[in-house]
Amino acid sequence: MKKLVVSIALLFISSTSALFAAPVDLIKGSSILHSRYGYNWQSFSFDIRVDNLAFDKKVSIHYRDSDGIWYDRPAVFAGSIDNSQELWQAGWERVTSSPYEKKEPLELEYVIKYEVDGTTYWDNNDGQNYRLFVGEGEQITTPVYADFSVASKPSVYNYNGQETKVPGSFRVSLFLQNLGYAKEVKIHYSYDNWATTYVGDAVFQAQRYLGYASIHYPNDYGTEYWAFTTRGDEAQDSSATQVDYAISYTVNGETYWDNNFGNNYQVPVQ
Repeated sequence: MKKLVVSIALLFISSTSALFAAPVDLIKGSSILHSRYGYNWQSFSFDIRVDNLAFDKKVSIHYRDSDGIWYDRPAVFAGSIDNSQELWQAGWERVTSSPYEKKEPLELEYVIKYEVDGTTYWDNNDGQNYRLFVGEGEQITTPVYADFSVASKPSVYNYNGQETKVPGSFRVSLFLQNLGYAKEVKIHYSYDNWATTYVGDAVFQAQRYLGYASIHYPNDYGTEYWAFTTRGDEAQDSSATQVDYAISYTVNGETYWDNNFGNNYQVPVQ
């Protein structure tokens, strides 16, 4: 792990307009198969970026079901990216096998629909529509995208009078597009509002378990899953309240960033 000292608060600022030029864009879609106690089901989830063109708006997944008919699944507001952009999310489940019913898993053909101020905007993957294969996991439209992060304080666990010290830790998992074999994926993070910055290496994960599902990487979309965990000295400060971080991905001589649209990610230390 490498330690750097810097003197600015927001370390990695980039223009989101360079990444997204349309009023609406898919960021991530996923299709996952689950199985438990004789029940099998398929889950879909989506992250969507929209320009904030007006307060009243509708964002939805417009998809073709197994009956050949197109339906809309509404997305919900998940947060502001900045003054001009928002993040919306959608998701649902489809039972494929149970004691009461049986359906074939769905290879989902879909587009993103954005209705605002009497106009409908579409992200239809440049006229090709998007497709999610059955149970193949995540499809992302940016080179790198954060999935999950958590930070914990050091603690002491007491069981029947026996004390066990649990070290503090910080973990990040992420998706990236497999743009080349040789690559570097780094987490740039700080416990003190960027007065001190640490840099750690993420590691490729060939498989992960998500709920009652197992997903293998890279998947059919060329998506890989990487993770980083530290229990270093910087994570053992019990007074720390927040970790700020961003992700860099270097491949084929290019470096791509996910810095939460220029805001950096912020994780409470709990």
